[in-house]
Amino acid sequence: MAFRFKPVDTAFYTLFSAQAEHLVNGARLVAELLDNDGDREDLSKRMRSAEHDADETTHEVVRRVNSTFVTPFDREDIYALSSSLDDVMDFMEE
Repeated sequence: MAFRFKPVDTAFYTLFSAQAEHLVNGARLVAELLDNDGDREDLSKRMRSAEHDADETTHEVVRRVNSTFVTPFDREDIYALSSSLDDVMDFMEE
């Protein structure tokens, strides 16, 4: 039976992947908004919803960092990465 000295918590990587998926979705919506002369109000509502979902994921990253004793890499780097990804989504929504 092998024991790990450092526990492996893959939840952060899952959350970062979710943040990246939110960005891809946001980029699609921006492209659709720029290419489409149709219902811009519907697209803007969908973008606000996507931005809200991205915010929820960012909050989950922060909650997990605050409640995890051993993180996969430096806490400040996790905060910085998550915050930067959230900023990109905020800029797309603007």
